[in-house]
Amino acid sequence: MFYDIDIDKWGRQLLPPVLRRKRLQAFLRVLLLPLQQMKQSFSSYRDSAIGRVNVNGQVIYMEKALNDAFFLTEREIFITDAAGDMSRLYPEPEYTFIVHGDGAASYVKGEGDPRYTADFTVNVPSFLSDVQDTVREVIEYNKPAGRSYEIKMYDYE
Repeated sequence: MFYDIDIDKWGRQLLPPVLRRKRLQAFLRVLLLPLQQMKQSFSSYRDSAIGRVNVNGQVIYMEKALNDAFFLTEREIFITDAAGDMSRLYPEPEYTFIVHGDGAASYVKGEGDPRYTADFTVNVPSFLSDVQDTVREVIEYNKPAGRSYEIKMYDYE
């Protein structure tokens, strides 16, 4: 690509052929050293950004991102569907509407409304209980918008 250039070669090509001596090329290499360091830091940042962008909201990729964040090799962090019934999708309670003077209606929660639960559960081993905030940051960065989750700690042998 256009950003993957050889800085030493580029510096030699910019020198006129008359000035291409070993001593001047060595001096030019010293002058181009900060540019080489910038290129190296750009390349490492680019590689890490590509790694972050490749993770999407699919479960397997979120699990991979979580396990890679803590250098876990045995898939100790895993994601399951939220426990509970599916009745929360189509509740059948009595709805209570209040109509205001301007014609706008607002819904008042009834007694029969199901309790809202999380969309998925992230199961984290107990030895990571002290870094729960970091786990939450990784999940928030990678989860699909509008999805909720809960973190459950389990005893790891």
